[in-house]
Amino acid sequence: MKKIIVFVLAGILAGCATAKVENLSNTSYKSPVIQAQQKVFVALPQDGTYENKKYEYSGKQVQQNFFDEISRYANEAVLADRVLSAQQARQVAWNQRAEVFVYPIITSWEDRNTAYSTMRDKIKINVSVYETRTGALLDRTSLYATGGSIQWFGWGNPSPSRLLNKVIRPYVKKLYHK
Repeated sequence: MKKIIVFVLAGILAGCATAKVENLSNTSYKSPVIQAQQKVFVALPQDGTYENKKYEYSGKQVQQNFFDEISRYANEAVLADRVLSAQQARQVAWNQRAEVFVYPIITSWEDRNTAYSTMRDKIKINVSVYETRTGALLDRTSLYATGGSIQWFGWGNPSPSRLLNKVIRPYVKKLYHK
């Protein structure tokens, strides 16, 4: 009986995180989307916000997470050094001889004090992958992740940045595999 109580209590305290990847259009893109030999440019998104609060460096965290995961598969990847429009990103990618560019946009970055509010941390990132030469859309996806459901006393209360890998890793893997 004690083991059951401990198990249930541990589950309540730990909560669980969820992740979801959703296509933003009905278009069927070729698979794999990116080849390992292609040089990839990763754009820098604007920092995320929630309730008029800007989360400094959240854009850099998203960019770095994409770069780290892409680097697992690509022979070469490069980073934007500033926030650019999609058209500007295409031009910079072209100048750096990147064949593909990844353009993420943070649409939600909710860092909440889950221990007190019982509301989860959440992220949502829309990402588009383009061929640099033509500007053709190769893939468009929306990535969602939420933190644990109930996390008392701050235990296991990850910030939104710790949720990034839950959605970016499987998405990038999909870009490189059939």
